Amino acid sequence: MQNLKSQYEKPSVKLLLAVLSWLTTRRHRLPDAATQSAIAHHFHLLVLHPASDSIDIQAGIYMARRTGMDAAGLLARYAGAKASLH
Repeated sequence: MQNLKSQYEKPSVKLLLAVLSWLTTRRHRLPDAATQSAIAHHFHLLVLHPASDSIDIQAGIYMARRTGMDAAGLLARYAGAKASLH
């Protein structure tokens, strides 16, 4: 029953991608520190999500890169955690 409960507490991959899309298209300039932190946090959740695949992660990288963020750095930060979970 615990696994079922934790499954519903996680946002869906679709929701995470929607939030990343919203965060990365709000402005046409570099995001402020709070927005960068939110992008990094949601990207982290996307990378660690058991239902996310490489296409989802590539979409997250693309969106982060659009804002001028270091998408490769974000991926390097969280990629090891994904590999250890799967």
